[in-house]
Amino acid sequence: MKFDEKLMDLRKKAGMSQEELADRLGVSRQAVSRWELGSTLPDAPNLLKLSDLFGVSIDYLLRDEYDDTQQVPPMNAKAPDVSAKEQGKRKWYLVASLAWALAGAAFLIAAIDRMSIHLVGLVFVDAILAIVFLWKYLKTERNE
Repeated sequence: MKFDEKLMDLRKKAGMSQEELADRLGVSRQAVSRWELGSTLPDAPNLLKLSDLFGVSIDYLLRDEYDDTQQVPPMNAKAPDVSAKEQGKRKWYLVASLAWALAGAAFLIAAIDRMSIHLVGLVFVDAILAIVFLWKYLKTERNE
């Protein structure tokens, strides 16, 4: 069903004339008539007003594939909560990256103190691991 048909259907079910709808929206009756004839679409603020007035989503108003408001997902649908397993994984990545960073700092201090090339190598490996775990932590945070 197209926008113009939906608007006319919603208006008639609400028992309103084009003039009454126009007054409620603060537009001319001719604007409502053009919307119902399908020659123009309302602008974004008027779409919001129509959505609120008739208790339907803008998705329902604009998508032709929706013939019935029951087919449309709810307007205030919440994003799914992050699972406990996912939260645990995030904490593990953060703790691991902090642990590797602290170990790297200890190796760096030891390397500077003893001027050991082997300890400097451990610092580089440690820094790489800390970066990898921090990257994984940040990646899981962005994928909420």
